[in-house]
Amino acid sequence: MRNTIHLIVLLFPNLLLGQVTFEKVIGGNVRHLNYTITENDQGDFLVSGFRDNITGNYLYLMKISSQGDSLWQKQYCGRFGRSIIQLDDGGYVIGASSWCGSPDEEFLLVRTDSLGDTLWTAYNTIGGSDELYCMCRLKGGDYFMAGFESLARADSNGVFKWTKSYYGDLWDCAATYDSGYVVVGWNGAFNENYRLYKYDKNDSLLWVKKYIGPGGGEYFLRVKELADSSIYVIGNGNLRKMRFSANGDSLGTWVPYPGLAFDTTSNGRMVFLARLAIAGPPLHTDFLLMLTDSANNLIWSRTFGGPGFETAYDVRTCADGGFVMTGIWDDDAGIGNPNPQVYVVKTDSMGYVLSSNIGNLQHMRSGLMLYPNPATETSTMLIEHFQQSRAPYQAKLYDMQGRLIQTVENIVSNEQSLSLQTIEKGLYLLILNDRHGALYHSIKLMKE
Repeated sequence: MRNTIHLIVLLFPNLLLGQVTFEKVIGGNVRHLNYTITENDQGDFLVSGFRDNITGNYLYLMKISSQGDSLWQKQYCGRFGRSIIQLDDGGYVIGASSWCGSPDEEFLLVRTDSLGDTLWTAYNTIGGSDELYCMCRLKGGDYFMAGFESLARADSNGVFKWTKSYYGDLWDCAATYDSGYVVVGWNGAFNENYRLYKYDKNDSLLWVKKYIGPGGGEYFLRVKELADSSIYVIGNGNLRKMRFSANGDSLGTWVPYPGLAFDTTSNGRMVFLARLAIAGPPLHTDFLLMLTDSANNLIWSRTFGGPGFETAYDVRTCADGGFVMTGIWDDDAGIGNPNPQVYVVKTDSMGYVLSSNIGNLQHMRSGLMLYPNPATETSTMLIEHFQQSRAPYQAKLYDMQGRLIQTVENIVSNEQSLSLQTIEKGLYLLILNDRHGALYHSIKLMKE
């Protein structure tokens, strides 16, 4: 009995650990482009970006419940909401860009209460086009911002202390334990495409790392300080992932497994979100979610999306151990609303979503498909994004008590027929492992 309980915990962690999963497209009849997501202290989610209005594009903040339902959406004069921070009183600060009352783009801070109603707004007035790409809160309560050709600092009340020009793009920033901060991007004045800057609490530059890429358009995209005070960055091109000590010494470089955003887990693993192009037909792009260990060894990968061109932007580790990601649902295939919408996916700790109810995409979001499902005598298993290097695969079918019912060995193609003639009616879980025994995908099967 004890072994059975352990097996059930392994197969169905979301049921026993209370990990809610969902996949939602939210937005209505106007275009929404969202860039960031965060979880608040109540387990709900906040997303921000910009949306269309009859008078132009506007910054918005949307609150989504822990079950994936839209609770409210507020609109502000601005656009490109890139960062959301929850404060101790339950309110929020949004880092965005503003064109309100000025012909130029400017850094914008919007301070709201817990319901998203504005308490104050603040923006810099250096002039020129200063689109904000990132904002972080420093120790002491100040806000650091960076973006297109500018970086700035404001106090806790939104009063800007300084704004400086920069020749290039600064894509991301993060506060550090020593009260300083780190910034990544590229510099347009030199050949060093990849740039990482470390500043102390007095805004003095401590060190900078510069790397030359083989072509144009290469730069560091995201940065985060880890629990041991090391600095982890991801980028495009050849330098996809790098880790540095607090003093700037290189601790490793990893090329495999790209990412547009990343976060850490409580046990030292890393979760990455990327955009995966799929040849089709039809040609489309999906979210690609990947979990690796601290040495960048892939533990699992999952894909999410529809037949259109989904664009991934942000991923976070949730308090329940699962993951939440967001981006744009671009419905080029004509399912539902043709305007780009807010796409939010909440998974369990294994990267699974139990089901989806988006348009006619009502199937398991696990990288596997079964047809027919429900089934009577046979069902065909289709492995999405079949990887020959991980073959042969092995499939195991378990009942809801965790008992092994059937094993299929030596799966060497992306399709495999399953015989169900000797299986009783009911609900089952199909687990697919690769040739190393690593969990690859899973899906529920209904026998009628």
